[in-house]
Amino acid sequence: MTSTAGTFDPRRRLQLILQQVDQLPTLSSVAVRLLEVTSSDESSASDVVRLVASDPSLSAKVLKLCRAASRGVAVKDLTIERAVVLLGFDEVRSAALAVEVFELLDGVASRGGETRSADGAFDRLAFWQHCLAVGIACEALVRGSSYRESIDPGEAFLAGLLHDLGQLALHAVLPRSFDTCCELADQHGLDIDQACRRVIGIDSHTVGKHLADHWQLPERMVESIWLNSRPFDAVPASEHRDLVRLVTLADLIARRLLLAHAGHGPQVEDLASVAGSIGLEPRLVERVSDTLHEQVSERAVLIGLGETTSRDLLRATIERANTMLSRVRQSAQRHSVAGQIRTRALRACQVLFDGAMPGASLTTTVEAVARSASSVFGDGMSVVVHLPGGAGPAPAAPSGAPAGRAEIFCFSNQAALERTVAVDVESPIAWGEPTHGRLNVVAPWLDTLALPPEIARGHGLRLACSADVSAMLLREKDFGGTVDAPSLEVLRHAWGAAIAAAALAERASAASERLVEAHRELVAAQETIAQHKAMKAVGEMAAGAAHEMNNPLTVISGRAQLMQQESLDPRVRSGADEIVRASHRLSDLITSLRLYAEPPQPKPQTVSLVDLVNDVMRDLRARLKPAPGVRVSIDDGIPPVRIDRVQLGAALRELIQNAHEARPGTGIEVRVQIDPLDDRLMIQVIDSGPGLSQTALVHAFDPFFSEKPSGRQPGLGLARARRLVEINGGSLTLKNGAHGGAVATIALSGWRGRNAAYREAA
Repeated sequence: MTSTAGTFDPRRRLQLILQQVDQLPTLSSVAVRLLEVTSSDESSASDVVRLVASDPSLSAKVLKLCRAASRGVAVKDLTIERAVVLLGFDEVRSAALAVEVFELLDGVASRGGETRSADGAFDRLAFWQHCLAVGIACEALVRGSSYRESIDPGEAFLAGLLHDLGQLALHAVLPRSFDTCCELADQHGLDIDQACRRVIGIDSHTVGKHLADHWQLPERMVESIWLNSRPFDAVPASEHRDLVRLVTLADLIARRLLLAHAGHGPQVEDLASVAGSIGLEPRLVERVSDTLHEQVSERAVLIGLGETTSRDLLRATIERANTMLSRVRQSAQRHSVAGQIRTRALRACQVLFDGAMPGASLTTTVEAVARSASSVFGDGMSVVVHLPGGAGPAPAAPSGAPAGRAEIFCFSNQAALERTVAVDVESPIAWGEPTHGRLNVVAPWLDTLALPPEIARGHGLRLACSADVSAMLLREKDFGGTVDAPSLEVLRHAWGAAIAAAALAERASAASERLVEAHRELVAAQETIAQHKAMKAVGEMAAGAAHEMNNPLTVISGRAQLMQQESLDPRVRSGADEIVRASHRLSDLITSLRLYAEPPQPKPQTVSLVDLVNDVMRDLRARLKPAPGVRVSIDDGIPPVRIDRVQLGAALRELIQNAHEARPGTGIEVRVQIDPLDDRLMIQVIDSGPGLSQTALVHAFDPFFSEKPSGRQPGLGLARARRLVEINGGSLTLKNGAHGGAVATIALSGWRGRNAAYREAA
């Protein structure tokens, strides 16, 4: 297992780390028994002597410590009994356990495959000096306060000495990873546990508790190792809560005096207030602090740390303070530079937000992105490539189908939009793995586009848009040299989000317009279907009426004509004449209604529009009195058209007659032209009458609708004209003119003979 670079599940990784901790050597049975004996009020010196003497290794350690402390007699006279009496229970227990832990974990080989570095960031000597300082301070706090009635000073010393056992365990099983934690803590001013959680995924206090349980240390030791350094109000209520708090206060005292190692920098807490919160006098903290360096130098020998004078210890503390101050200064400089970079990034975001307001068009938004980029990276040519569809990794088997239409926005050195180009991009569209870098790496497909030479050899930044929108910012120089990675990532997302929002808004607007148009077409189609159904019903009715009524009308008309011929009475002859005319009108109405409902199929032929209009005008001048005054305007160059001459002539005749009846004797214009946008043939009949009412505009094409006096017209002319135009593939519309009068427009899209609606007569 690799401690920091594996791809394990985090929970599995922690489990493996704790398994390695479980495989560390355990305390000897003599050391565990020594803890029990020295902690019992019923134990005597003879019990300790027998226990120490039973283990030759422990005996040798105790004698060595006693000689080093210069408390024994001559070497030849030194015995275990005298050493135990001279050192005392607490000294024997603490020294023996400290030396055993020191030696147990000092030479352990990592089972995780990590090698221990001789010049690693973890300072083992500084670590033990810190632990010894915490133990001494904790013991002194107990001796100098009322806590001595409930807590044994020796127990307090041992709890302080072992309070950072977890760090020692982590360095034993994961030496390189723990060195990284120490470096991270020193460089960034982190607590060692914060660094451990970032690098390893677990804090040292949890590891220390796990090892203490594995070693079967007393519960008071386990809680002191696990819960120290927590805020006092966060320490759970238990039998050993006071001991945990005293260890925490002792740790703060040692840190303030810089008797600490990596990740244990000076604390800002007011030690007097902290001490007062657990019932200690502030003067006690000062007394303990005044003698702590000297106490550490004296007692270091007892746990095998070698001889160190208080002056040497103080000198090391000052050096450590200078090193820490230098690191703080370097960190402040790094933070200052980072702050300037992030300020620049924030200003770029403000430039973006000022230019890309909600509802702004895609072009406006892309311009804002270019200005924002220039505010960060300086002046220089910029290009933004926008793809309407999302882009991703290249498919395994490229299909070669078009991937979309790319929009290329080119900006000048001052971020002014110079030109926009749209090009088709063939699939596959494949982004490179990094988000920024050389174009041939991050977006190899861009070499197919017509980019400016400076940009084609430049760098690209893939913007974080959305699944449906892709965009890339292109510049001549690299993006990474101006801002740090976090700021660049923020800008990448801000620019991408702005472009995606604008693109999706335009897409939604276009879709909304298409939806409205589709709804309009649907309504028109529904109206057409309803009209066709109505026409079918009218046709069936007209066919039945023609069959049922034409015969009686023929009889009526014939009889009336006989009466007219045979009678000499003028009144009878006049009445017979009215009967004949009325029967003819009714017969014509039935015929017209049937032709409206079921018109014959058109028979297109090539027709000259000039001839068609002239024929219609001759017919109307013969029928209408006074004859209408019509001005004909036909654009030059209109070729002969393919239409049904009879049907279109009848429709045009109806429109001109309707215009004449609007205001007889006034001018009428017939205008013929081709719509340049869609090549439709437009025939307009424009009158100078009063125009159409709102009711007429809505119902003018309804059968039998008429606003003329009753009995003047049956109201089928315009309806029939529209039907004739529609079956010839065109449309007929009515509107009021801008300066009065009405305008009727026939629009034919198949007049050149390409309309599928035309079917040649057999």
